[in-house]
Amino acid sequence: MLVGHVGQDPEVKQLDGGRTLATFSLATSRKHKDSKTGEMKVDTQWHNMEAWGKNAETISQYVKKGQLLE
Repeated sequence: MLVGHVGQDPEVKQLDGGRTLATFSLATSRKHKDSKTGEMKVDTQWHNMEAWGKNAETISQYVKKGQLLE
């Protein structure tokens, strides 16, 4: 399971055959203390997400850039 912030508004496409595809990026971050300096650091990873069918339709209606997805 990923928990993070949406990097861009989802791009939604209607494909041949009536299937719906939603794509968007999701940023996940991990905070940790640097062992050498004792400084708090944040590591961010970006994930390319896809959703199909009803999930894609729901995402297109409710998910926006900057939103936290849990």
